[in-house]
Amino acid sequence: MDRGRDAGRHALAHEGLALGGESTPAFTPTHLFFVALFGVLAVIWALVRVLQPTALHGAIDTVGRGLVSAWMVLALTQGASQVLGVFLVMEVAGMVVQGALLLGARRVAAPA
Repeated sequence: MDRGRDAGRHALAHEGLALGGESTPAFTPTHLFFVALFGVLAVIWALVRVLQPTALHGAIDTVGRGLVSAWMVLALTQGASQVLGVFLVMEVAGMVVQGALLLGARRVAAPA
């Protein structure tokens, strides 16, 4: 596999689609490690949320979505690919919906 040629293709596709920001770099074993690591963590967290759904887990997840969104905004302001904006919109939407559901459940559980 020729990584240099693949990186060139990615750069051309990125520019051809006028995505803005930096093109993706050549994928190395270090990238694969971090993708796999965070993929495993995300799946484990998803299993915890599905198998033991609690308000605390929901609150932690909501805060986590806010932090991830903040990192995405920072990356976008520093020239990351605008494709990241699609993921940002989805993350913020999930945070808002999940936060609203948690607040609604809290109000029902503790009537004034």
